[in-house]
Amino acid sequence: MAKSKDGKKRCAEAGARNLKAYHESTGNARQQAVTHGAYSSTIRQRYSDRRTTEGARLAQIIDAIEQELGGPPELTPFQQVKIGILRSRLIRFFQFSDYIDKRMDILDGECNPIACLTQLHTTEEGIARILKELEDSLKCKRAQRLKPLNELIAEAKSDST
Repeated sequence: MAKSKDGKKRCAEAGARNLKAYHESTGNARQQAVTHGAYSSTIRQRYSDRRTTEGARLAQIIDAIEQELGGPPELTPFQQVKIGILRSRLIRFFQFSDYIDKRMDILDGECNPIACLTQLHTTEEGIARILKELEDSLKCKRAQRLKPLNELIAEAKSDST
């Protein structure tokens, strides 16, 4: 049986009243949160594709870091894992930054910074920490390649005789 227009209208109004009563009784009257999209599979695909602006920018950064560490064949498993984590954090960092740039206000209704700012700061610290660890591993690798001073002196003496 088809409902009349009046019946449909009453049904819709009753549903709205019930939903409002439910939200008031549970205290769950929030609006859907606006998100930055950093965890979206679509966004991650854009960063994986070197043909997109985002992918080219990320690839350029990661390639430069890998080259600084001696290129992909020279990377240790530790460095490979750290670069993978760095890639993920850079994606979040770029997305948070773009999101904040598009927002007109960085404070919510209660004058607190939006959550994205806290996440941006945490991500920024994580990126700096990973870069420092990679730099330390590079210094360690370079130090291992250098011969001890006493061996260099011994070689110089043997060459001069």
